[in-house]
This record gives sequence, C-alpha cells and structure tokens, in this order.
Amino acid sequence: MNEVFYVILGWFLSFSTMYIKDFENNKRENLALLDVLISEFTQLHQALIEDYKSQLEDNSSLYVSPSFALSNKWWDSNKLLYMRRLPIEAKQFDKWNRVNEDIDLTKASPEEKANYASLTKETKNSLEQAIKYWQQSWYIILLHRLKHK
Repeated sequence: MNEVFYVILGWFLSFSTMYIKDFENNKRENLALLDVLISEFTQLHQALIEDYKSQLEDNSSLYVSPSFALSNKWWDSNKLLYMRRLPIEAKQFDKWNRVNEDIDLTKASPEEKANYASLTKETKNSLEQAIKYWQQSWYIILLHRLKHK
C-alpha cells in the first residue's frame, strides 16, 4: 500500500514540477513579447509626434514616415501570435494602431486629438499593467487564475 502512495505522490510531484517549469517558460515568453510590443508602441507614438512637429515647422511638406509602413508590416506578421498569447493587450494595441495609422494631427479636430491622447494613455496603461502582472511570482499568478474561475 505504501508503494502505491509513493508512486502517486512521485507522479504528482513530477507533474507539478513540469507544469511549473512550463508556466515559468510561458511567463518569460509573454514578458519578452510585451517588451517588444511596448517598444513598437513607443516608437510609433514618437514617430507620429515627430512627424507632427516637422509638419508644423514646414506646412508645405507631405511627408509620410516610413516607420508606419514598416511597423504595420511587423504588426501584420505578428498579430496572430500576439492575439493568441496576449489577447487583451493585442486587441488594445490593434485598436490604437488603427487609429495611429489613420490620424493626421495637423488636420485633426481638438476632439480627435483628445481621443487619440486618451487611447494612447489607455494603451500604455494596459501594457504596463500586463507587464506588472507577468512579473509576479508564478504562484501568485496561478492564485489569481484560480480566483477568477
């Protein structure tokens, strides 16, 4: 009878250890994905602001930043990965990215500028909260997940 108990206990411990290691790997991968997403977000937002400043200085230029086209190609090729791994953050970034592509700050109304600023702040906060979430210990994250089920 003791042997059966030890076999079951050993199986449970090995399964738990394997699950925790997989969870830790997943956590590291999600943090790396979030770092890339925040980097893209920051670069795109900064590029839009710089383009806006340059257009204010020279009203005759119809300059379109090449960073938008490159970023959109990056997002188009990585969107499915992010939607699968980090769905909430990816949807928020996608929403912001679509507005970021379409807005022209020199022709935007004050309301459109305010909406863009609000969406930018919301996206930044969402990404920062996601990083804080994934930086917690594995057992705290698992407890949060159990609490929500």
